[in-house]
Amino acid sequence: MMIAVACRPPTPGRDCMSNSIAADQIDQAAPALDLRPVFRQAASSAWVVTATGDAGPVGFTAISVNSVSMDPPIVSFNVSGGSSSLATLGRTRRVAIHLLDRQQEPTARRFAGPRQQRFVDDGSWGYAADGLPCLAGVSARLTADISDLVPAGDSFVVLAEVSAARHAPNSGPLVHHAGSYRA
Repeated sequence: MMIAVACRPPTPGRDCMSNSIAADQIDQAAPALDLRPVFRQAASSAWVVTATGDAGPVGFTAISVNSVSMDPPIVSFNVSGGSSSLATLGRTRRVAIHLLDRQQEPTARRFAGPRQQRFVDDGSWGYAADGLPCLAGVSARLTADISDLVPAGDSFVVLAEVSAARHAPNSGPLVHHAGSYRA
């Protein structure tokens, strides 16, 4: 099926976004294109990915969690190649993926900060029956087995098959937009 999208022709020297420069006016030889300003304009749900390593729990804030397939249920998320959690993810191949509730900005910030501070608050997390760290008060929690870690530039795209999913029906997610969190 083909979908047609109507678009008014651009003004000469401008593309279809009125405040943007046309593609032919962009320096194509730029060695490193910084996409951060573009993606700061997109709102994303805030998640925390956790795993259990030999030295204890690991985890990090992720705003890149996506549903890839419903049958089988597969999700993806990105992890930096320099992440302190990457080696554990590669070894254990099992993760819990927590959708943060709108009240959990402190949790999002803690898991985006120094790794030594991520699991210091014993009242906000514990181990679930599956052996993975479980954050209290989240909107949803997925348990997943990592099927692939795909190198992608300075990061890895993680593909994981979901084996369990729970959600709190009346909660709302924490959203990350323009460098800050919003309910």
